[in-house]
Amino acid sequence: MKFSVALAALVGVAAAAPQQLRQRSPHERSTTRRNRTNQRLGEPYTNAHGVRSQTSSNWAGAVKHAKGITKVVGTIEVPTPRGGSADQSGAAWVGIDGDSCQAALLQTGIDFYGDGSFDAWWEWIPDNVVMFDDFPLSVGDKIYMEVDASDAHFQAHPVDALRD
Repeated sequence: MKFSVALAALVGVAAAAPQQLRQRSPHERSTTRRNRTNQRLGEPYTNAHGVRSQTSSNWAGAVKHAKGITKVVGTIEVPTPRGGSADQSGAAWVGIDGDSCQAALLQTGIDFYGDGSFDAWWEWIPDNVVMFDDFPLSVGDKIYMEVDASDAHFQAHPVDALRD
């Protein structure tokens, strides 16, 4: 049987119990990998399949260049981290901008560490990362993430944990 934590319930929990959210300090934020601006390694190029590509030293994924994008969603399965220490990590997230405008980025996602721990978070750069300290994550969980900036009251949360 699947259960789903609804967006409204999560937002309600966050509003009712703000101690569950924690902002990282500027020092803590500056030392995390995901908070560094996109590091480009080379000029854009077109590969053999006609796809325009670009490489980076600190992130990977798809970029959609278009005007008027106000909502992005994504679903991932929480992986089994391997690597041995909390210093080794990966992340999965969705966000709006950060590519063409590196001074502003609205994103949400999860981090997974080599020691088997996880973090759920959202951020609106240049502000601090906000951690969801009471958002339990387990290997194999399917996580639905959504960023909606369609009005002044944006939403950016890993909003659903879908479990069998």
